[in-house]
Amino acid sequence: MLNKHTLVADIIRALTELHAIAKEGADNAHAGAIDEQSVAETQYDTLGLESAYLAEGLGRRVLMYQQEIHAYQQLLLRDFTADDAIKVGAYIVISNDEGLKRSLFFGPCSGGLQVAVDQIQLSVITRESPLGSALLDKYLDDEVTLKLMGKSQTWTIDTVC
Repeated sequence: MLNKHTLVADIIRALTELHAIAKEGADNAHAGAIDEQSVAETQYDTLGLESAYLAEGLGRRVLMYQQEIHAYQQLLLRDFTADDAIKVGAYIVISNDEGLKRSLFFGPCSGGLQVAVDQIQLSVITRESPLGSALLDKYLDDEVTLKLMGKSQTWTIDTVC
């Protein structure tokens, strides 16, 4: 069975890498914004302004990653049984009639993040996502139906732990 402590450590590692990339980008954009070659020579010369906007946006992303890392560091993990409803911290496997299986981790944030743990490729979902809100408070063997891009998809919950 999947070790959730290893999973959370891998999520934190992935977020730390994304944080470092965003920080480097923000630092480079900030340096570009204050560089003497970025001083506007005409009213149409906006390189410095564009660099400043980019630095601000990446700075917000840096802060977001810091908050997400902190959320995972504070996450209390527990084992779920067949009698427990799906909540944050659950590892879930769902399947459909076509034989497609998806491994998911219900996280407090970082929805859409892809992580490979113990040779299992999984996606982080949150309550804000359509799939996350459909799975929230459901149980093992329940079915959920999602309508995405005008097409209905039915998934069965095969594993909750």
